[in-house]
Amino acid sequence: MSGKSAARSSRLTDDQGGDRAFCEKSAAQHADDQARRVRQRVEGDRDGAWAGQQISALLECLSHLKEAVPKLDRDHIPDVQKALMELEVVKGQLNARAEVLAQSLQSTRSDFLRTLSEIIGPAPTDRNWKDEWTELTLDFFRIDQAKPDASEADILNNRFGKTDLQTLIEDKRRLIEQDLSDPELCWTEDESTIVQLLTRRRQPLARSLKLALHSRTKAVQFSASLHALCETLFTVADKQRKESKHVQACPSMFKHLYGEYSLEKQDSRCV
Repeated sequence: MSGKSAARSSRLTDDQGGDRAFCEKSAAQHADDQARRVRQRVEGDRDGAWAGQQISALLECLSHLKEAVPKLDRDHIPDVQKALMELEVVKGQLNARAEVLAQSLQSTRSDFLRTLSEIIGPAPTDRNWKDEWTELTLDFFRIDQAKPDASEADILNNRFGKTDLQTLIEDKRRLIEQDLSDPELCWTEDESTIVQLLTRRRQPLARSLKLALHSRTKAVQFSASLHALCETLFTVADKQRKESKHVQACPSMFKHLYGEYSLEKQDSRCV
């Protein structure tokens, strides 16, 4: 080989080696950046759904990087090892999040088909809805009625109207007796009282349920009230369906879109 050819071959080899080193370093940097982005996304993820979808992709990425490490130049191995460590941390976070998600979802049903007990746990045994009434009402006035300085004494002393439990029960006596006046409605006094009062505090109850859904914690406020209201509505509806001759059962929550008696025919705005 002539001197000119040898020099050209040497320069070409050096250029290829430089390109390879640059590509390896870029790949390592990309893996490092990707790991950081994924970890930030996982830390901000609330429901775990995204985390579960990423586990297989991360495992594949880890596998490829580990296979590439022995083939890299010595100078670039630390970069890739750093990226591997980042990805291992992310993988651990994802697996932990997926495990928590699997434990919180004890069935394969979607959130909107889960029972109340699956979302907030069983009804508490150390209190009932009446025990939560003052705190429930205090939350209602502080947040929903824009009275942030409201106190427990204000509720018990009816400062904002009829807010004390017994006072409000007497105030709604006419509505309760109206429910009881028709045997076909199948109400008991306790059931009517629960619905008449707790539906007037639906905003804090909704916030408590929303918190349970988003945080997947079962230690939520007003769980006794949530259980009481849900169980009462279910029980009364079930009695009406079985015992009443004139009260129609609740309509189906499914409605077909097209055809006779469809949603298209009854409300075209929904199609």
